[in-house]
Amino acid sequence: MRELSKINFDALRNAIYHSSRCNYYDFLNRLMSLLVVAAGAGAVADFEKFFASPALLAFVATMAGLFQLVFDFGGKARTHEFLQRRFYELTADIAEAEKPTTAKVRDWEATLNRLYAEEPPPMRAMDAIAYNAAAESLGSDKSKRIDVTWWQSLNRHWYAFNGASFDYISDATTKGASPSA
Repeated sequence: MRELSKINFDALRNAIYHSSRCNYYDFLNRLMSLLVVAAGAGAVADFEKFFASPALLAFVATMAGLFQLVFDFGGKARTHEFLQRRFYELTADIAEAEKPTTAKVRDWEATLNRLYAEEPPPMRAMDAIAYNAAAESLGSDKSKRIDVTWWQSLNRHWYAFNGASFDYISDATTKGASPSA
C-alpha cells in the first residue's frame, strides 16, 4: 500500500495532466472548426481576390473537416475533461479526511488504479511537466523535479517519447534516478 501523500500527489499530477490535454484538444477542435468555416465561407464568397484560389480554400476546409472527423479532437477533450474531474474529486476526498483509516487509504489507492485503467496511453513529456507542476504546487524540493528538454516540451502533445529517459533535476545523489512518470 502506498502512502497517502503519494496517492494525493499522483491524483494531482494526473488532474493537471488531463487538464492540459483537454485544453489542447479543445484548442485543436476550435481551430479546425474555424478553418472549416472560414475557408469554406471564403471559397463560397469569392475571397480569392484577397487570399487564395477557391480551390485552395475548399481544400483547407475539407482537410480541416477531415482532421476533425477522423481524430475527434472534441471527443478526446471530453475524455480528458472527465478524467481531470475524477482525479480532482479524488484529491478533494483526500483533503476532506481528517484522520483517514488504513481501509480508506486502500480505497483511494484502488480508485486511483481504476482511473489509470480508463486513461489513454500517456504522453510522457506532458506527464513529466504535470509532475513538475504538481511538485511545485505541493512545495516539493526543486531537486525532485524532472528535467524536460525544450524539444520534449515543444512536442509534448504530439510525440509519446516512450524510449526517452526523464531524470530528476538534482544533485549527484539522485542523478540518473527515473521517476514514475
